[in-house]
Order: sequence, then C-alpha cells, then structure tokens
Amino acid sequence: LPISQLEALLLPIKPLKATATTSQPVLTTQQIENIFYKIQDIYEIHKEFYDNLSPKVQQWDNRVTVGHLFQKLASQLSIYKDFVDNYKVALETAEKCSQSNNQFHKISEGLKVKGPKDSKEQPTSVPMEALLYKPIDRVTRSTLVLHDLLKHTPSDHPDYPLLQDALRISQNFLSSINENIDDRRTPVTTPQDWKSTRL
Repeated sequence: LPISQLEALLLPIKPLKATATTSQPVLTTQQIENIFYKIQDIYEIHKEFYDNLSPKVQQWDNRVTVGHLFQKLASQLSIYKDFVDNYKVALETAEKCSQSNNQFHKISEGLKVKGPKDSKEQPTSVPMEALLYKPIDRVTRSTLVLHDLLKHTPSDHPDYPLLQDALRISQNFLSSINENIDDRRTPVTTPQDWKSTRL
C-alpha cells in the first residue's frame, strides 16, 4: 500500500477533530472514528515495513533476507481484520456525511495523493471511498507478491520457511474476510483463484 495513499486519508483527521468540539463541527467525533477507524495503525505498520525493506532492496544480493519482514507484516493482520469489520460502517458514514455536509463532501472528493518520492508528478485527487478500499486491496496484492517471491526463492534459502509462513497467514486471512467485504465490491482474490485465472 503506497504510504502516500494512507497519508492522504490521514491528512483531514486533525482538522476534522479540531472542528468536532466547536459549535459548527464538520463531523462528530463518533463519525470521525467510524470513517477513519484503524487507518493510523495501518499507516504505522506499513511505514515500518517500508522503512525496513527499502534499504535491503537498494543493497540487494543473494545473502539479503526479507522473510522476517513479511512474516511480521502478516502477523499484524488482526489490525486489518478490525478495519474490515468496520469497512461497511466507514463507507456508509462517509456517504451519509458527504450527502448532508457540503464541506465534508468537498474534503472526501478531493483527497490529494502524492506521486512517488523524487518524482515530478502532480498530486492526484482520489475519492475517499476509493482510498478506504486500498488497505483491503493491499492485503490481496501482498499475498500475490508473497506467492511470486516463494516461487523465485530456493527452498534451502533462509527466507523460504518465513515466506511460506507469511503466505499461509495471509491466505487464511483473505479466506476469512471474503464474506465481510461490502457487496458493492467483488470478493478479494486468493492466489489459488489467481493461478486458475492465469492458466
């Protein structure tokens, strides 16, 4: 999950919280909690993962190990479970607030996502609903990345059992959340489904 997408979601929280205690709040404290539930925690997990992975990728050779980072990421999926359980509430609350409050409507339609670091790309506007789905989408993508990593990792490499474990945890997690995803979204794809679609 690009850190910039999570940063875009985090950006309005502080100002929204500041108005929540005034006589003219944009959103109530409860609405803010419902919409942005666990976003800060997911951001911190990904930032730590990215900060640890990035230097290893830049100095890559056959002795570099990353399995422990993926294993740690997989072990923190319970935070995503909480996010997924609240996902429908987050969407419904954002939708209702957007319809009833023009100020929030403007905020939710114009969240700015920065381009990659050092790029000259202008920030792009992404609707809040699209960004709220990204953490779920990210677990699917991470699972596919793990699947590919394992395929290209020799079975005697120290990363192999760690990547296997991370993949098992991620697949179990994806299977458990499929029933909980909003009906407006297609179910997330597990690597088994993915393999059959590629044949």
